[in-house]
Amino acid sequence: MTCEYCDLDVYLNVKLFYKSAGFRVLKDKRLLDPDLLVVLRGDKEISDHEYAGIVHAYDYVREYKIEWKERFPKAKKIFVISPTPPDFPDGVTYVKGYLPVIPELWQSPIKMKDSRPVHISHFKPMGEDRYQQDLLKLIKSGLVRVYGKKWDKAGIKAKPLSYWQVNRMFAASSCCYGLMYPYQRGKTLSGRMWQAPLKGCFVISEAGTNIAGCPGVIEVSGFNRDNIAAIDRSIDACKTLSADATRYWKKATQRLADELGLNIIHVRHISAQRIISAALSRLHFETMSDHFFVNINSKNKKYVLVDLGANKGSFLKQFLKGHSISKAVLIEANPSLSQELVSDFADKSVFVVNAAIGARSFESVPFYLSNNQEASSLNRELAKSHGLKEDSNQVCVKMITLKEACSLFELEKIDLLKVDIEGAEYDLLENFSKEDFKKIDQISIEFHDFIDPSLRKRTEDCINKLRGHGYLFSHIGTPYMYGSPYYNCLFFKKRIAILGLALVLYGRIRGFIANMLGRCLGSGLES
Repeated sequence: MTCEYCDLDVYLNVKLFYKSAGFRVLKDKRLLDPDLLVVLRGDKEISDHEYAGIVHAYDYVREYKIEWKERFPKAKKIFVISPTPPDFPDGVTYVKGYLPVIPELWQSPIKMKDSRPVHISHFKPMGEDRYQQDLLKLIKSGLVRVYGKKWDKAGIKAKPLSYWQVNRMFAASSCCYGLMYPYQRGKTLSGRMWQAPLKGCFVISEAGTNIAGCPGVIEVSGFNRDNIAAIDRSIDACKTLSADATRYWKKATQRLADELGLNIIHVRHISAQRIISAALSRLHFETMSDHFFVNINSKNKKYVLVDLGANKGSFLKQFLKGHSISKAVLIEANPSLSQELVSDFADKSVFVVNAAIGARSFESVPFYLSNNQEASSLNRELAKSHGLKEDSNQVCVKMITLKEACSLFELEKIDLLKVDIEGAEYDLLENFSKEDFKKIDQISIEFHDFIDPSLRKRTEDCINKLRGHGYLFSHIGTPYMYGSPYYNCLFFKKRIAILGLALVLYGRIRGFIANMLGRCLGSGLES
């Protein structure tokens, strides 16, 4: 996700929206090949002439006129999301909408309401704009409380509020005044049009600004004393408004997800979810060869790693650059790739097995070779998705179980199990025993329902099974082929999360102490 400037409330809504669709969200970071690029505020700076993925451009500020196709000429598809059509519609898909809004993030019990309206915004000079002049008169007369920066330019004392203070202020107020830039009126919405009504706070706004029919937004031809008297601001009315706004934004956000082709998993019990998500987001997740795991950053840690579907061994090669192993077992069904692995890894602690992995043992099973070596599979249809090799597209290989592999190499415990076996993961996981799960700390797995959507139910059943065994769960989606929110999944035990968070906290404390010592020493030298 990229933006020239991003309000925290917008970022939290957007982040949870895309996380609920199965994506890991990285803010202001350019990835070499992101699955999806989200642009906020119609950022006039961002462009990528080589990016070939999907772009979601939220042009909700309507400040710039941007030719999106020029900025992303190779993009597979560009969605421009805005309440009104884009200035340059060629080469883009216009989605009529605003930003995603997650009501559960902002709801709180409605108790007491202050009858005096508020206006929360930084002062922005608008010349002789009559709405601003009216609002200034109301503020100076004491009828409206104002919060924000730069109000001293208008001869008014005001203090700024944090985002959470703004949220609490709307919850404590029965109504507020809005004020948009003249060029925005009738083209987009104001942020207070969604946040204030969710807190049971009515919004008094300029004529022609409620273009989306948001609940609780009252358009007026001018700002004056009579605006307030015309509104029923009783506690019951405020509670009804909050309920109406919640229904409205849930439907609007679901409609937006449908238009963008996203499968949203709705978050329940959001307060607990926010706490858990906030904590887990602090973990150091490390990504290698499209798989990710919790890096606990222990200098003396020596991993026991098992790679099912090792392919060319790229995962282990990257892993060894930053980590140590006591033992690694690479299982690869493709005979030619298996021979390459033996040649590439001469280390005595690395063991290579030429076999398929499955729920049961067989001396010989058919294995289908794809033109894309990473797509060869026990499942002929999945291997065909990238085209079968013309000369020799089938070999017979031995199949072993994970239990047999553990017994063969005396593995009492597995720190990290990486699974990328092109559809065979379903039989494997569906037949895992409690003993299998007990010995594995982390499982990084690629599910293949993005190639065959009929596998989605089995994917979800496997996820539920692993979570039922006590694993915490994180996942990354993909829009590739049929798309899936479960392209890459990580399951990790709670003690791994606790250890990871403890090490992150330890690192931050050390950094804080070092910083304070540096300041003290610097002050001493100066004196």
